[in-house]
Amino acid sequence: MICSEYDGRCYNRPMHWPEYIHHLTLHFPIVGSLFLAAIGVWWVRTGDLRLGQLLRFAGWFVFVAATAAATSGIIASPGLLGGDGPQALSDHRNMGVTVWCVTAIAAIGYEVGLRRQIIYVQRFAALCWCAAAFGAIGAGHWGGSALHSDKIPWQGTPPVLGPEAAGAKDDQ
Repeated sequence: MICSEYDGRCYNRPMHWPEYIHHLTLHFPIVGSLFLAAIGVWWVRTGDLRLGQLLRFAGWFVFVAATAAATSGIIASPGLLGGDGPQALSDHRNMGVTVWCVTAIAAIGYEVGLRRQIIYVQRFAALCWCAAAFGAIGAGHWGGSALHSDKIPWQGTPPVLGPEAAGAKDDQ
């Protein structure tokens, strides 16, 4: 069972392994997308072949890690595709899936641009890592504040994260 501290409801989880795998793999896409955003901007600026190769192979690694994190997170979340959890968990899922899509565009786009020798596609894909980095930060924020707000030292009270949480306060 996963219980929301915001609306007081509890939700069934199918198993604990996907949640464990999610927590193990989620940091690779966060750190990797930040790293690749910096490498991508620098590569676009300089055109260094070594940076391009790093962007290519590290991009595939981050995409695989994002796939593992997104898949295990969706399996671990309550309901069909995680739709039965609190609003913050749904926001976390939506942002995580968006980050996965952007990492797919970045990794596949860079590979296609490299193989077909289309530099503009490569540059676009390299700069997609900037969007992935900001999205990963947002997904991490929603996931952390939804499920681990008691571990955030500067957060005194949990935020009101959705209309159902506000409605629950009005009913009391």
